[in-house]
Amino acid sequence: MKDFMGLKDGDTASALVCVTDIADFTRTASSLSLEGIAGLLKQVSSIIARRITNTGGRVVKYIGDASLLVFPQEDVDGSIRELLSMKQEIEEYFASTYPALAITFSAHLGQIIIVRIEPFENLDILGHTVNTAWRLGARAQRGGFVISQPVYDALEETTRVRFHRITPQAVYVAG
Repeated sequence: MKDFMGLKDGDTASALVCVTDIADFTRTASSLSLEGIAGLLKQVSSIIARRITNTGGRVVKYIGDASLLVFPQEDVDGSIRELLSMKQEIEEYFASTYPALAITFSAHLGQIIIVRIEPFENLDILGHTVNTAWRLGARAQRGGFVISQPVYDALEETTRVRFHRITPQAVYVAG
């Protein structure tokens, strides 16, 4: 990520952080050539890159078959709706090419710090919000979309109805 909301190394901000992870990727990838693996991940990253810009979000980084995404806090509802559409588009691609795959999304809203970690040129994000977004993914069912209470609270009612509570700690899943 080269730029996010004009922030620079050391700046803090409130943001929506989303983590994606492809379920059953390792098993599927084991039967693909290296070119096949690269093609699959390029197609998914192309969908993410195209859709994320609709709401001012940025791809922070890809980590194998996972991605770390960040969005300005000003339009959490619009960002979540775009993420739901992004997830649907990726799942349609999987259904037509790799039916064993699914993609899990998890999102949390809170404070982040922008950092540039040597020797890399790109900016990264750190903080409890990032850690929480990663951990929420572990609560998702295969191919689920999990959000935290702060995200749920920031949604409009028309978007909230797409989620339901799955734990007493107020974790919500689309469905």
